[in-house]
Amino acid sequence: MLQQHLVDKTIQKHYLCLAKGQPALNEQRINAPLLRYTLASGERRVKVDSQDPQAKESQTDIIIHDRFMINSQPVSLIEAKPLTGRTHQIRVHLAHIGHAILGDDKYNVHDKSGVHRLCLHAWRLDIPGYKTITAPLPDDMADWLPETTKLPE
Repeated sequence: MLQQHLVDKTIQKHYLCLAKGQPALNEQRINAPLLRYTLASGERRVKVDSQDPQAKESQTDIIIHDRFMINSQPVSLIEAKPLTGRTHQIRVHLAHIGHAILGDDKYNVHDKSGVHRLCLHAWRLDIPGYKTITAPLPDDMADWLPETTKLPE
């Protein structure tokens, strides 16, 4: 049954991340095609490219749960729900709209937050017919949140 849900794409993944800046909208869908490419060093990367026919359609829904400051830099706690499953999709989509994930050494190379780990956490998995699976936010990520921040349920 789980295999069929994977094939039918009925499993919904939810991620929590800390991202630079504070998006104006509380909710939005990022609809931007992604293209995989390789650097001269051989490292593989992904970028938004609406011109290349090889780029694959990609959508990510985001919800802003809190806005605050880290080391005098504006930051947001974002829930990201990829509707497609592309390599580095959440990382590239958030960087594309100007709100790259803190600690991302590939897509946020000018990060001034002082955070030294990729602040992207696989938080919740919704599988039809099953109890929701959740994983608490790791302490090293939760420590960056203000005491007043309420995590989504």
